[in-house]
Amino acid sequence: MLYTFIYSLVLVTLIVVAYIKRASLLIHLPEDWVDRLPSLLQAPRPSPISGGYSRLSDWSAQVRSGLSSNRFDLEQNVRDQDSRSGLDEVDAAEVRAVMATRGLTFDRARLYLHEERMRANGIDPKTGLSLDAKSVTFSNLR
Repeated sequence: MLYTFIYSLVLVTLIVVAYIKRASLLIHLPEDWVDRLPSLLQAPRPSPISGGYSRLSDWSAQVRSGLSSNRFDLEQNVRDQDSRSGLDEVDAAEVRAVMATRGLTFDRARLYLHEERMRANGIDPKTGLSLDAKSVTFSNLR
């Protein structure tokens, strides 16, 4: 009887802790798994309007996590003792996720995200021109 009570108490405690810490636990799961979870289990996404807060990391932490290259040298910021807080944490997390899921380098992951954002906004990533058929450019006027 006592064994069952203790087992149940530990189980309930683990479930409550997992629910509270779900935001930090869910980042380790593939995105398609997280999308399939009921909305109750998905981590809340803070918005700047609601005053959501996410911990900012510094340059050193971002260099250690692989967010630096010869073309985008964050190590120079560490050497110069840059007083800024580091890269935007949301974008840095997005780059890390692309690096992990697609097996890309830091520079390739940044390029991939940049091209995806351009496509999402109706811009051809190769030319930088609008994909809208109604758009007028100087090359169309010849």
